Amino acid sequence: MIAETPRLILRLLQETDLPDLVRMYGHDANMRYLPSGAGIDAERVEKGLAGHLAHYETWGYGLWGIEEKQSGLLIGHCGLQKLDVLPQTEVAYLLDEPYWGQGYATEAARAAVTWGFDSLGLDDICGLAVPHNTASLRVIEKLDMQFVGPLQAWGLDLLHYQITRDLFEELRGCCD
Repeated sequence: MIAETPRLILRLLQETDLPDLVRMYGHDANMRYLPSGAGIDAERVEKGLAGHLAHYETWGYGLWGIEEKQSGLLIGHCGLQKLDVLPQTEVAYLLDEPYWGQGYATEAARAAVTWGFDSLGLDDICGLAVPHNTASLRVIEKLDMQFVGPLQAWGLDLLHYQITRDLFEELRGCCD
């Protein structure tokens, strides 16, 4: 386990997660705002999982599985990933559709951002979203990220946000 929140366990992804990931990443609604624009096949999911695991080996951090404590089910992924298009680390999250609208993405993303500053000592963390992905933009806003500007990457028009360590510490200090 990497982190725990009141309702979630954030843990390393593992090979045994593949069937759940194939189900989640194969669902068009879950993937519509990602570069594929639609669900992807099992072979591509398997390659993606291998890439996530390799990222973790290289950088010491990456995407985690999100387990719902109450059910023990894998309901998505969240974590930090080093970007190839910016010299930043992004907080990324994806939830399976039955778990949308319940605050899980914000809860997991907040834990990832806190972990990135506290455990990794990052100077800043960014969030990226396509402009019409209002749910993802709400998560970014709840993380107190500041708008940086538009960005084109991976064939998508994105909105780029970030939070600095200083702002994070200031906000955490104001509300402890």
